[in-house]
Amino acid sequence: ETKLLKTLGYVRNFTYLGDYKHNK
Repeated sequence: ETKLLKTLGYVRNFTYLGDYKHNK
């Protein structure tokens, strides 16, 4: 597991949650 992949995964989750809340 690389730090870059971990960061990308976190950013993707954060963006997904933001979109989910925005669409609700």
